[in-house]
Amino acid sequence: MIDQWCLETGIDKEESSAGKETCLAQAREILTPHWSAIEALAIELVVHGKVPGGVAHLIIRQALGETGDDWRLETWGMKDSSEPI
Repeated sequence: MIDQWCLETGIDKEESSAGKETCLAQAREILTPHWSAIEALAIELVVHGKVPGGVAHLIIRQALGETGDDWRLETWGMKDSSEPI
């Protein structure tokens, strides 16, 4: 998508490469601290093929060590427990 956008807007290859590197660095910065949650969710997806939104949210919370009430879990009729899914 970045390549296509660059072609359409006339951005040269050097600027395009710099933009891609910036995007990649930002993605790494966002994802790296949360890698345990990404792995936990990926495992569930491989095992089950799909994961309902509430379950995905609970998996992420557990992987990140988040506890306490969460209105999103309540909306799905779920409770957060200390036991993994």
